[in-house]
Amino acid sequence: MVYKTPIKNQTGFTFVKKEAGGFTIVELIISISVIMILISGVSLIIRPGELKARARDNRRLSDLNTFESGVNQFRLENDRYPTLEELSLYMVKVPVDPINTGMYQYSYSFSGTSYELNARLEYFTAYAADDGGTDPDIYEVGNDLTIF
Repeated sequence: MVYKTPIKNQTGFTFVKKEAGGFTIVELIISISVIMILISGVSLIIRPGELKARARDNRRLSDLNTFESGVNQFRLENDRYPTLEELSLYMVKVPVDPINTGMYQYSYSFSGTSYELNARLEYFTAYAADDGGTDPDIYEVGNDLTIF
């Protein structure tokens, strides 16, 4: 409902002033456009895909530490490196790669005097290139990074 209020000016003319009842279509379109531009700008800055990849890589690094602790604990107690089944007895839960398909899987190999644990990283790829292993695309830990 629009209210009209008569207003007289100094010349004696009467004007009718409309009370504002809401936003016009143009104002709404402009406001929505500005909000959409801000949201897309923020999503470009934040990059949710990179955040997820970074989180998965942090989990992979943590999981490899868990594996490495289990391997070293077994080695201290048994004077040899464990099979994967034996290693699972030294961990509450055997870690699994966050993606666990295709090329994103953990791998473990051992010989009589050495072992190697591997994981492919998505975000921290420089870690894989600088780990001293034989594959620049795989993050490798262990006491012999040439087993694989």
